[in-house]
Amino acid sequence: LVYEVTKGGPAEKAGIVKSDVITKLDDQSVTSMENLSSILDYYKAGEKVKVTIAYRDGREYTEKEVTVTLTSKSAIDDTED
Repeated sequence: LVYEVTKGGPAEKAGIVKSDVITKLDDQSVTSMENLSSILDYYKAGEKVKVTIAYRDGREYTEKEVTVTLTSKSAIDDTED
């Protein structure tokens, strides 16, 4: 579950919003935040990844795929200043 999206960050640019559920990253199932972090360890800043998210569409969740261009955590921290 996405708890927060950094303003101007890669997730926001891809259309991910608070309360979306990340279900896959490059066709690998995401089951927890720890699992997502582990998958992301294999990628570098600047790479594009496919992220499948589920979002609330009325009473049901609908899945869609978005592309996120990864960045480093320090680059995200710089946008918050």
